[in-house]
Amino acid sequence: MSKTPEFTLYEFANGIRMVHKQVAATQIAHCGYIINAGARDEEKNATGIAHFIEHMLFKGTAKRKSSAILSRMDEVGAELNAYTTKEQTSIYSSFPALYLKRAVELLTDICFHSTFPKHEMEKEKKVVLEEYEMYLDTPEESIYDEFNELLFPKHPLGNNILGTPETISKFNQKQITHFIAKNYLPQHIVFSYVGTHPFNEVKKILERSLHQVRFASGQRQRQKVIVAKPFVHTAKKSYTQAHCIMGTRAYHNKHKHRAALLLLSNYIGGPALNSRLNLSVREKYGYTYHIESSYSPYCDTGVFSIYMGTDQKYLGKCTEAIHKELLKLSHQPLSAPKLQAAKKQFIGQISMAEESRSNLMLALGKSLNDYNKIDTLPQVYKKIEAVTAAQLLEISNEILLPQQLSSLVYLPKK
Repeated sequence: MSKTPEFTLYEFANGIRMVHKQVAATQIAHCGYIINAGARDEEKNATGIAHFIEHMLFKGTAKRKSSAILSRMDEVGAELNAYTTKEQTSIYSSFPALYLKRAVELLTDICFHSTFPKHEMEKEKKVVLEEYEMYLDTPEESIYDEFNELLFPKHPLGNNILGTPETISKFNQKQITHFIAKNYLPQHIVFSYVGTHPFNEVKKILERSLHQVRFASGQRQRQKVIVAKPFVHTAKKSYTQAHCIMGTRAYHNKHKHRAALLLLSNYIGGPALNSRLNLSVREKYGYTYHIESSYSPYCDTGVFSIYMGTDQKYLGKCTEAIHKELLKLSHQPLSAPKLQAAKKQFIGQISMAEESRSNLMLALGKSLNDYNKIDTLPQVYKKIEAVTAAQLLEISNEILLPQQLSSLVYLPKK
């Protein structure tokens, strides 16, 4: 066990780790299992299985039917939820604090004792196919997945998290149990808790729930990423607007420049209205309603991208304005006042995000899975404050030069 003023880390005998953060003045607690397994861990004939398993965890266990699972937390006004990403599956609950035992027992039951009934599988395939159709009608989401498919050709990181209609319709119990046995290993599982309960109480309840859980042993090897050339791809779609995403591979999540690229991405096109792209493309010219940049680090690579939706007649002008901003960053370092303002803003956003204790709980679990440690907020702030203008200039020349960026454009069908 390791303990800091902010949180406690503990490893159970079976290898599952726990991160515990005690907070005051709240009647709501949050906890969940964060599993280091996602779409990139799927085999070629089972794309979408990680996400499908996330759905099926709610469809029956050795002692509960689907209706009992769905009502167990709802009937006390609590929330039960889950999501899947490229490298992670999270199953979690937010609940009135007096229902801690109920939440822990239910989460453990669905994560480790689900039975995946065949009749429920057939129903859930229809649900996921509807989700897929809805996703296709949302270009600001689907364009990211198609871009990743082009950026990581023939690699699981290019997989659509939902899968395809062909793979979804063929999912079976054998594929589910194979994926779980291969990826739901104790060294890849973290239980995260944020609430008023003391560490020893949460530990005792969790130990009781985990007592009969057994795991397969083994090590997982993720497929390595290979080098790919930049591309320019255009597709005709039945949308009113043109949609464009440009970007490139970037640093992995343990890279020395990770914090600096997060800061730079936030400065370029983060959620604030004063981001460089928002000011230069939306506010100055009115070319777009929504423009953003993002950086997603993975265990062995990352993706930096810029997305916008615009009228087709403004597409060229938007691209010019974006390239102009990126070239500025690669030609001259940020001034001391601009750099300090960017740091101040980013630190403020991180502080605000900490107020969402559900998101904090999930972030703590992800951090422990990714780095086998958790930085305190002062440590995070220190890393951001340490970023220099020279670093940002170096990163801009490595990542942001327009000629290095790939692009995918959806043009409206005439």
